[in-house]
Amino acid sequence: MSAVLHGNLKDFGIADVFQLIGQQRKTGLLEVQNEEGGIEIGFKKGLIISAAPKREIPFLALGESLVGRGLLSCSEFESSVSQSRSSACPLPALWLQCTGVDQDVLDQMNEKVRQDSLFNVMRWSSGTFHFSPLTLRDSDLTGSPLGVEQALMEGLRTLDEWRTFPVEVRRPESRFRLTNATVVGDPDSETTVEGLQIKQILDLLDGVRCVEQVAGRSGLTQFEVARGLTELFRGGRVERVELADLETRQASGSSRSPILSALRTSGAAIFPVLVLVLVVWLSFVWNAPQIRYDALIDGKSPWAEARWRYSKRRLERVREAHEYSFDHVISQARSQVMPETSLDFGELAPDSSGAYPQTEQKHTSVLAASRR
Repeated sequence: MSAVLHGNLKDFGIADVFQLIGQQRKTGLLEVQNEEGGIEIGFKKGLIISAAPKREIPFLALGESLVGRGLLSCSEFESSVSQSRSSACPLPALWLQCTGVDQDVLDQMNEKVRQDSLFNVMRWSSGTFHFSPLTLRDSDLTGSPLGVEQALMEGLRTLDEWRTFPVEVRRPESRFRLTNATVVGDPDSETTVEGLQIKQILDLLDGVRCVEQVAGRSGLTQFEVARGLTELFRGGRVERVELADLETRQASGSSRSPILSALRTSGAAIFPVLVLVLVVWLSFVWNAPQIRYDALIDGKSPWAEARWRYSKRRLERVREAHEYSFDHVISQARSQVMPETSLDFGELAPDSSGAYPQTEQKHTSVLAASRR
């Protein structure tokens, strides 16, 4: 269908376009486009019934708002979009059937999307517009009709107040955090709409979420968030996070997190191994003397056998050099060198024994040699 209205916002303002459509009681879709994107506004008999960012399928922006608000999971949103494309079923109908979203929530979030879209398009001073007369489906008529004059008056009022807000608050990418001067507000103020909105905003300010994200998460419009932040900012309860501070904070977190994670992981894996090695080592050190002594008694290890052969040769030399009662020497060796040994000393005993002719000092050296 041919367009009946097309032009440039620099030559023909958006307020004039709204008034022209309203006065002629037109029904159709108005598309406004500029460098920030596109917005589609639905009219029925001159009344505004919908307004949302332009997407490939209707109500996609509403679904994104539901996901940002936490009312719809990403998996549910993607599944509903795929099903809508294959069955041509409207997204709101699928959300009502397959998710926990009810009609009141849809109406509330749809009104927020409409207010934000109208507020954005009212601020645009450049771009193009294109109105196409067409019959809208009943499924597209989800919002309550809004008169053009009412929309323009509300838009001009919010624009005048918007211009008084600080520049930091008006930027959607700005980030704020609480200051030390932030205290719990007056409980009575939380009974008012503004007090509840400020409390919602304070709960979401963490220095990481930007103004646009706070608006999406709180369910408030961009204007309501900006108005609440202006009051908090001017009252010294919040402060703007500079981009350099945010980048430093993120870089610090990203540089430390992998190291800490690696240390935790490696420590958890290595600590049991170290404990096991320590236990084995202590067990070996503790049992090493006993193992050596047991081997000596059994006489089966190479070390015990070599030790015994050395002692045997030593005693033979002593016997050749001296005549002495070797029964006494062997008994001393059995009791002092290897007590309770099972080795047989009988083969070393001489046929006859005589008195040891040397002095007591030589007898002591013989015993010492036998001990070695």
